Amino acid sequence: MTVAKNKNGVYLVRKVFVSVVHPKMRDGLMDILERLSFSPKYYSDQIRLTTRQDIELFKKRINFLEGANVSNNSTRFSGLEKSYILDMIVKSYERPSEIISLISLPGFKSD
Repeated sequence: MTVAKNKNGVYLVRKVFVSVVHPKMRDGLMDILERLSFSPKYYSDQIRLTTRQDIELFKKRINFLEGANVSNNSTRFSGLEKSYILDMIVKSYERPSEIISLISLPGFKSD
């Protein structure tokens, strides 16, 4: 989740993604997600879920293992629990200004 700007102001970019390099694993995971009624997109070695429906469905049907943390590859969220970030993303659909304020704070890790 990041904050982006355009001529109309700021907005949240929300996504859940899995990094997948191996073609057979990528194709297999894409197939599984599609069979589970997701609409995954493949982009630069990542399988992404970007729609509200997909993100909320992911939280409800799959979620993350308890204690699974974001890797150090993320400058904004490294070390935080993945399920916590997913909760923030889902809640942001109801209260986006609160999340924008939170991740825009000077002390919050930023990209």
